[in-house]
Amino acid sequence: MSNDDVWGLVQGQYDAAALGKILVGKSIALMEMDGWTPLHYACDNRSVSSLQPLLAAGASVHAVDETGHTPLHLLCKNNEINAMALGELIRAGASVNATSTDDKKSTPLHFLCMNENVSAALLQVMLSAPGGNFVNAMDGDGNSALHYLASNQALQDDMLLLALRATPPASGMMTQNHFKATALHYLCQNAKVSPAMLHAMLHQPGVNPNTQDNIGNSPLHVLCENSRVTVALLREFMAADVPATNTTLVNTSGKRPFDALAAEDCIAYGQAFAPQHEVFQSASSTPGGEDTAELTGPLLAKVMAWNATLPPFDDAFYVAVSCEPAFEATYEQVQELSVALHSAATTLTAWEAKMAEWRQCVVLAFVALVHPSMWATYAESFHRPLPLDVVKLRPAVEVIWQRSPTDRRERFGAVRDLLR
Repeated sequence: MSNDDVWGLVQGQYDAAALGKILVGKSIALMEMDGWTPLHYACDNRSVSSLQPLLAAGASVHAVDETGHTPLHLLCKNNEINAMALGELIRAGASVNATSTDDKKSTPLHFLCMNENVSAALLQVMLSAPGGNFVNAMDGDGNSALHYLASNQALQDDMLLLALRATPPASGMMTQNHFKATALHYLCQNAKVSPAMLHAMLHQPGVNPNTQDNIGNSPLHVLCENSRVTVALLREFMAADVPATNTTLVNTSGKRPFDALAAEDCIAYGQAFAPQHEVFQSASSTPGGEDTAELTGPLLAKVMAWNATLPPFDDAFYVAVSCEPAFEATYEQVQELSVALHSAATTLTAWEAKMAEWRQCVVLAFVALVHPSMWATYAESFHRPLPLDVVKLRPAVEVIWQRSPTDRRERFGAVRDLLR
């Protein structure tokens, strides 16, 4: 065996079988070229497979180059990394806590979470390795591995769940980097973000959805600026079982989160489920309510009369309330009874009762989401007077708004109690 044979195999087309044959009974412990050992070159090789022949021949998993990179660093950075090679290095004692000595101060896990070919299988191997609290290690930019994983375009639901299970509560979850951004900020910016990812992250102990970065953006600001934002994603922030999200936070540009929304369905959701101190720009001044376009006869008259009893708002507000999970079941029952009315007049009493129940849901949404100071403006803008029962509620509702000016969930609960 010559050294050139080894260098040729680790730098060119990597061949573990060929290495196994020429390294029988040989040692490569002292081999080095330009600061890298054969194991460094193998881990950097895009055709890397098993590293066992090199390890058996004395390759050190602790060898570092001039920037402090170990073979494990290079393997985790390699886009062609495989679980076999990763497991071999870790079982041979490679340090998962090794930190580079350059300005980046990166660990192998930082590199793996940046890798465009990261997978749940690779993360499982790395996160199962012994060696201490390397999950929360911050690099030279203040980023944890979770920051990089959350921003990775290869991110999948199972990868994030693995990383979150390995992240100690109330620590790495809300680590802010040099831009004061958390991993939640980066997840919300990622085009691959899913409702399941947000659900998992927002249910972590210690999570704070109102943390602002260095330009005042909360994670919700960032999500609303994401071209892939959907109502399903927005709902995760508004869920009743997660910490309350402040939709009135203003960034350094003077913008609130929902101001950045562009899709019509998302705008409608924002119009209905953001505390309102001003009238949203509406495509129409026509008051919202049940669509009467296809109705005739007595039913048309009844629905028009029912619409007239609603508070003033536009169709976008009404549609958003209809789609809200908390009210969805009631509205579906309304629709079912409305259909049944066409064939069975005996269902009229049940329909009227359900419509009264549905109206309570709409009133609840209106008084909990539109500040009382704006009620008169809404009445003027949407050409519908305030219902008398809503007017009578105003003193009590004003107290609720004073007590919970930014907590939507608390206002909903207090108004619901008020309406009982």
